[in-house]
Amino acid sequence: MATVITLPDELSKRLKPQADDQHMALDAYVIDVLRRVSEQPTPRVYIEPVVTLVTRIKALPPSTPKTYPGVQSTTHALKHFVDDAPFDTAAWDRDWAAVEAGINTISRADRMSEGGA
Repeated sequence: MATVITLPDELSKRLKPQADDQHMALDAYVIDVLRRVSEQPTPRVYIEPVVTLVTRIKALPPSTPKTYPGVQSTTHALKHFVDDAPFDTAAWDRDWAAVEAGINTISRADRMSEGGA
């Protein structure tokens, strides 16, 4: 028994590239897709009526809300922060000079390993 199916243009436009990828004519591709779908077992889906669902939800015991401790903003936390530690500029300069010397040593070694001066 032959059945004629007219596909809407938007569906034909969506299926045409898929048929081309399979190197099939559009009608042969549609028949193949329908054949594969018809061979799959049809799952039975039970959708609970909304009224029953709402009734089940209403019957649930009330839940106690979880409370979480408040968190202050960073600005609020730092507003009264006082740093009384003295800053030793000479120690900072010494430490920074050591870091720069290490960086320069590594850079010089890199240049030499690459054949530079």
